[in-house]
Amino acid sequence: MAFKDNTLVFSQPGALNAAGLEEVIQAVKNLNVDRFERASR
Repeated sequence: MAFKDNTLVFSQPGALNAAGLEEVIQAVKNLNVDRFERASR
């Protein structure tokens, strides 16, 4: 699982390989949570 600003942004059962994990980390870093939260209201 991955959280950003106390919001769950990624959840997948099982392990990721190194490349997959790095991709998830970059995606979470680049995610604009404020825009996401406004869109869900």
